[in-house]
Amino acid sequence: MATAFTSARNYIDDPFWTPILPTDSSSAVKTLVNEKDSHAERIQIFDTRRQIISQDLVRGIIEGLKSAERESPPLLLWNEPGLSLFDAVIGSPDYYPARREWLLLHDSIQEIVATIANGDRVIELGAGNMKKTAFFLQALQAQGKYVEYYACDVDQESLRKSLLELQCVLSSASSTIKLHGLLGTYEDCAAWLKGHESSSHTYVFWLGNSIANFTPSEAAEYTRAFLSNTVSMIVGLDGSQDQREIALSYEGPSNREFVLQGLTHANQLLNTEVFNLDDWGFAGSWNPAVWMHESYYIAYKDLSISVYGEIYEFKRGDKLRSIRSGKWPQGKAIEICEEAGGILTKAWMNQEKSYGVYLFEKHRS
Repeated sequence: MATAFTSARNYIDDPFWTPILPTDSSSAVKTLVNEKDSHAERIQIFDTRRQIISQDLVRGIIEGLKSAERESPPLLLWNEPGLSLFDAVIGSPDYYPARREWLLLHDSIQEIVATIANGDRVIELGAGNMKKTAFFLQALQAQGKYVEYYACDVDQESLRKSLLELQCVLSSASSTIKLHGLLGTYEDCAAWLKGHESSSHTYVFWLGNSIANFTPSEAAEYTRAFLSNTVSMIVGLDGSQDQREIALSYEGPSNREFVLQGLTHANQLLNTEVFNLDDWGFAGSWNPAVWMHESYYIAYKDLSISVYGEIYEFKRGDKLRSIRSGKWPQGKAIEICEEAGGILTKAWMNQEKSYGVYLFEKHRS
């Protein structure tokens, strides 16, 4: 009978290698080479994908169009063009979450990395902001800790670039950080982690308020999937309740470009122009029921769109939700952690208590 390890691929050296999908191998590996440093250690990227992500996104598009509360998969936004556009979002002077998290990390970095012991393993969900990651890893290195670092991302090219950037920053004969990549979704990463337990402790870093792109109940499900007696999580959460600054941060021109790029990505996946960008606008609003800001595509006129022969009708002004961002203070973080069977054991907060980095651990009864 075939197992997850039956068709493990050999290590290969082409840095532009593209795995054949679907893969039944959770140990499929790509090795990266930093061509600028012939002495740099090779980086292994493990292909954790259990299904073809593009096909899964197409299913998500169709299911979202059929649902009562219409939405598109948020993952549509996180291809390579989307990541570049998101860099413009976080660089906007109105985008406060990135600044607050960075200042908090700057003030608390020594305490945060002190929780990680020599020989532990760190997995980061999303490999976007390498400046922040390098800051963490350099702090660990300064403490003389040997750590295995894994960056998890769905976009192969972005993952490759991010790891090579990190290697350039950390590269030295005395480096105590070993770099790896995990190619796949958060779900793929959680499944991979369960099949690759370590004798040392593992810390899953989920910063940038990214966990709050899901509803509170979904965030609890993800947390439950990761937490175990040997796996803890360090989570960054924006707790602002200031509606004005939230709207300024999430409804500006850079946000519009970032979100509308999702329709371009959808057209690419569907191999036809299902969504004419001239027919769609962008808007955002606050949803108090789930403590979340929600971004939408808005139909400029009555539309009939066809996907694989099925027609979906939109009236002028109808919404198609794109992405959400929760604004959860410490009390909400505790609720989510406890719903996941965990306990919030440490909290690092900014002075205004509007941003927090939290340590989630498995509750031991």
